[in-house]
Amino acid sequence: MENKIGFGPIHEPQTIHLTPREKEPLMSPRFLFIAAIAFGAYVLGARAGRDRYESIKKSVTSFWDDPTVKKTRKGVARQTKKATRDIRR
Repeated sequence: MENKIGFGPIHEPQTIHLTPREKEPLMSPRFLFIAAIAFGAYVLGARAGRDRYESIKKSVTSFWDDPTVKKTRKGVARQTKKATRDIRR
């Protein structure tokens, strides 16, 4: 059977039969081992990345609190408020 766009045959859905090995319970020893390794890697990565996170946070905070940026934010807020008021009229 061809589809209407012409990209080739359309296949009917097929039933997938699982072998006994694929029916392992979720909490199998293999799954727990892989989960433990993933958790350990996450914790070690999070601790190693904490310094970089603090550095980025400090940079963003100093940018956000910069007087020029504050002035620009207030001006944009004022213009937005005025434009919203004009639209509602």
